This record gives sequence, structure tokens and C-alpha cells, in this order.
Amino acid sequence: MSVSKVFSLNLRRLTDQVGNVSEVARLLDINRAQFNRYLSAESYPKPPILARICDYFGVDARILTDPLDEEALHALPEPGTERKPSSPSHFWENAAHWLPECDFDTPGQKHIEDGLYLYWRQSLANKAQYIATPAQIGTTRGLRTFRMYGVKSPIMMTHTLPPRQREIRGILLGQELGIAIFLPPSQTSLSSITIYLNNSYSNSSVFLSGHTTIARDPRGNYSNTARCLFQRLPADPRSVVFAARHHRYFKPEELPTDVAPLLLTKG
Repeated sequence: MSVSKVFSLNLRRLTDQVGNVSEVARLLDINRAQFNRYLSAESYPKPPILARICDYFGVDARILTDPLDEEALHALPEPGTERKPSSPSHFWENAAHWLPECDFDTPGQKHIEDGLYLYWRQSLANKAQYIATPAQIGTTRGLRTFRMYGVKSPIMMTHTLPPRQREIRGILLGQELGIAIFLPPSQTSLSSITIYLNNSYSNSSVFLSGHTTIARDPRGNYSNTARCLFQRLPADPRSVVFAARHHRYFKPEELPTDVAPLLLTKG
């Protein structure tokens, strides 16, 4: 199949997600007649226009050569919402080429499902407190992703930060035993964090247990590792409200009865 035909097929599938050809052409600032030529395989775009299309739909130049299947389309972000790569992205590109190939790169849905979780752990800044943070696990183009927002805290000087600066993102890595979630440094956490989760659910199918470790020396009341739990929340709008109400610090005696026995267990 020629480049123009592959591209037109992919562009039609991507445009169908928005549903209105005229609207997509307007949003991309592409002449409607020219956009129709792309859709009918009469031509394909020059690099600057291709980059504009790729940025909008969250794809890359492979839409010229590789047909998008249903699974790939489902994994794409909502059109117009994909963040453009930042300048340090070349670091991660080079890292991906440098790291060895491994059969455990991506944990599957059977290990941990996409969805909303409550991430419970002992505070690494105050051993007398526990924290619950809503966390979203998803899949983007085959990459398992993690996102949460840091708790507002005067001690950590995060209480005045806007949500974007409190955002923490990471990736899930598969391994022979369990799952690792790597969180690089951010404006909320200046040190990298690794979360280890046992890949077998305990206490029915609601909780995954593990440990959280931060890359710094323990000092004073600060810890560098703590036990943690991931609580899977139902795919229900009420779960968002439930998660928001639990996004705070807890004293040990305030922990929910189903969480406390698992989180307070030593070891």
C-alpha cells in the first residue's frame, strides 16, 4: 500500500474520532480542500503540516507507513490533549536505546488494571502520619502510565502550588516478580521514587501491597522507604468523590478498617 493510501486511511480513522471533517481542518489550520485531498489519498502533507497533525492526534510519523488498528486507536489520547514533547525528551529517547531489551518491559492488565486507585502509604516526611492519594493508571500507545497529584502540605510547601505543579507522573515497568512504578523527580518531589507492588491481589481483588522507596538518605523523622497499598476503586463516578474525600493525611487510628491491617503490618 502506498504512503498516501496508508496516510489517508489513518487520517480518516483519526478524524472519525472527532466526527467533523470541517472542524478538524479548522483546528489544524489546514485548507478544507487540501484536507480532503489527504483523506482521498490524492496527496500527503509536507513535514510541518504532518507535525501539526501528529501533535493534535498524539501520533507520530509512522501514520504514513503503518495502518492504525483498533487497539492502537483505543490507546491514543483524546484529540487535542496530548502534551508536546519537552526538550529533555531526547534524554529518555537515548535512555530507551541504551537500556537492555527485556521480556518484562510492560505489565499487562492481568497484573494491574487501568483505572482509579487510592495509593496508601506511611508519610516519608513524618512517620506518625499516613497518606492517601488518588492515582490514575492508564495505557498510552502500549506504555503503562501513572499519574497523581501531591497532597497540599504546608510542611512540604506544596499547599500554594497550582495542580499542574503538584502533578506527579511515572511509568509502570514489568519484572519477573511484581511491578515497579518509576516516578522521576518533579516540582512536588525533588527525588525519584520507586514503588514496588506484589502482582497478586490480597484481601479479595481490591488491594495490591508493596513498598515505596525514595532516593535520599533517611534523616531525623524522614524515612526513605515505607509500606504501601494500592486500593482499586470501582469504575463508577462516585469513586471520584470517594477518592477526593480521602486525599489527605491520616493518623494510624483514622485509617479505614480494611486498610489498617494491611498497611500497619510490619515487614
